[in-house]
Amino acid sequence: MGFYDSLSKQLSHPSGFWGRVVAKLMNKGNKSINDLVIDMMEIQRTDKILEIGFANGKFIDQIFMDYQPAFISGIDISTTMVESARKRNHKWITQEKLILQQGSIENLPHDNAFFDKVFTVNTIYFWPDPTNNIKELHRVLKSGGDLVIGLGTRERMENAKFVNHRFTIYSKEEAEDLISSAGFNIVDSKLVVSKQADMLSIKARKS
Repeated sequence: MGFYDSLSKQLSHPSGFWGRVVAKLMNKGNKSINDLVIDMMEIQRTDKILEIGFANGKFIDQIFMDYQPAFISGIDISTTMVESARKRNHKWITQEKLILQQGSIENLPHDNAFFDKVFTVNTIYFWPDPTNNIKELHRVLKSGGDLVIGLGTRERMENAKFVNHRFTIYSKEEAEDLISSAGFNIVDSKLVVSKQADMLSIKARKS
C-alpha cells in the first residue's frame, strides 16, 4: 500500500498510532472550516447537538467552552477516535453533558426529532449510502432544526493525490441537491479559501 493510499485509509477511518497523528493534523488543517461550521450553527444554551465524525473531539471541547449547549452527542466510526475524544472531553462526560459512541451514520442510536442541531465536517465523502444517510440526519432533527455540513469543493479536491476510490467528492450543487433530497431547505452556504483547500459550509433547515 502506497503512502497516499495509506493516508486516504486513515482519513476515512483513523486507527492506531497513525490515526491519532492524522487526527492532530486534521485539527490544524480543518480549523477554518470547523470554525465556520460552528459559527453557522448559531448555538444556543438550550440546544441538543449531534456531531457525525468527531475525530479526537477537539472541537467538541471548543463548543462547550464557547457556547455552553445543553447536550452534545457524537458518533464516530473509529474506536481509536472514540477513545481519544473521551479522554480529551472527560469532564463533559462526567457532567452528563456529552455522550461519545462508536457507530455509523447508517443507523443512529437516537429517537426521531431529538436534536436541535446536527453537524459534520469532512465526512460526507465516506458515507456508504448518501441518499439514505442524509435521511437519517433528517430523522433525528427536530422540525425547524439545522444541519450544517462542511466539505472540500470538488474543484480543489479532484486532483489531490490522497483522493481515491474511498472518496466521493461533490460540487456545491451536488451537495446541495443531496441535502435537499431528504426534505431540507438550504438556508446558506459559505466558502473558506485557503492554501490547503477550498472548503464549503452548507446550512440547511428541516421544515
